[in-house]
Amino acid sequence: MKNENNPNIIWELEQVERPKVNRRYESKPSGLRQLQVTADETRITNTFILVVALFIICWAPFAITMFFDVYYLRPLACAIDIISLLHAWLSKQYV
Repeated sequence: MKNENNPNIIWELEQVERPKVNRRYESKPSGLRQLQVTADETRITNTFILVVALFIICWAPFAITMFFDVYYLRPLACAIDIISLLHAWLSKQYV
C-alpha cells in the first residue's frame, strides 16, 4: 500500500467526516438527545415481523401435529397427519 509507512495516516483518517447511518438526532429542551426511528427502519422491522409471522403460520400445523404424535397417547387421524405434512411441504416448496 502506498500510505503504509505514513505516520500521519491515522490523523488523516480521523479527519474524515463519517456519515450518520440510519439515525437522526434531535435536541430536547433539556439538552439530551433522543434517537428517532427512520422510515427505512420501520419498513425493515415490519418486513421482519411479517417474515417471522408467516414462518410460524406455515410451520405451526406441522409442529403441533408432531407434538401430538409424540406426547398424545392415542394416534391422530391419518387425514390430520397427511394434511399437516402436505401443508409443511407446500410452504417449503414455494418459499
